[in-house]
Amino acid sequence: MKKQGRLITVLVLALIVVIFAVLNVEPVAINFGFTHVKWPLIIVILVSLLIGAIITFLAATGSTLSQRKAQKEMTREVTELRDNQAAQIKAAVEAEKIKNQKGRLQI
Repeated sequence: MKKQGRLITVLVLALIVVIFAVLNVEPVAINFGFTHVKWPLIIVILVSLLIGAIITFLAATGSTLSQRKAQKEMTREVTELRDNQAAQIKAAVEAEKIKNQKGRLQI
């Protein structure tokens, strides 16, 4: 059911983009600083949208990678602390056993 909803959403959005493209075919002048070009308005809009999407993707990827790195570090630290705590508990139990054994021998 979700796939059908997504398909319908994609088709509606594609239809909107096609209608928008048909309505914006007149050429506009673009100045790149070193050259001037005339492109259809829809091309300018789509290229701008694509560049914005790429920038957003790169920013999100960088953020995600830093979060994953921090999560791995925290997981490693938690594991290290658990192991350390388990070793301390084991050492305390062993010390208590030895203490009890010495107490029994003295009786």
